[in-house]
Amino acid sequence: MNIPFLTKAEAVNNTVPEDIARVLVSQFQVQSPLPATWRCYTKKSTFGGLPVDNVRLYDTAKTPKFGNKVKGYDDLSLHTGAILFEGYRDRNGLIHLSKRGASSKTGGPSVVASVKR
Repeated sequence: MNIPFLTKAEAVNNTVPEDIARVLVSQFQVQSPLPATWRCYTKKSTFGGLPVDNVRLYDTAKTPKFGNKVKGYDDLSLHTGAILFEGYRDRNGLIHLSKRGASSKTGGPSVVASVKR
C-alpha cells in the first residue's frame, strides 16, 4: 500500500496535513479551521521496526521571529514550549498523537489519540 504522507504544498509551507487536522478536530476537539499560526514538521523514523513519520505540530506565534528560527523538525527541540501535539503516523494509516503541555503528575501526555485514517 502506497500512502502519500505530505502533498507538495504541505511540504513547502509546513501546513498541517488534512488527515492530521481531521484527528485534531475529531479527537482533541480543536476548532476547524485550525489557527493560521499552526504548522507541522515531520521526520522519517522507525517505531517498533516499522517505518513511520514522526510528527510535531507547533504554534509559530510561540517561536522566535529572529535568531534561532524553526526551520525543521529537530529545531523544535530548542523551542519545546511551541510544540502543541507530537506523535507519529505509520504506513498503514495509523495516526498517533499526544497533546503537549498539560501533563499528568508523572509527566505523561494528558490525551492520546490513535486513529486510522
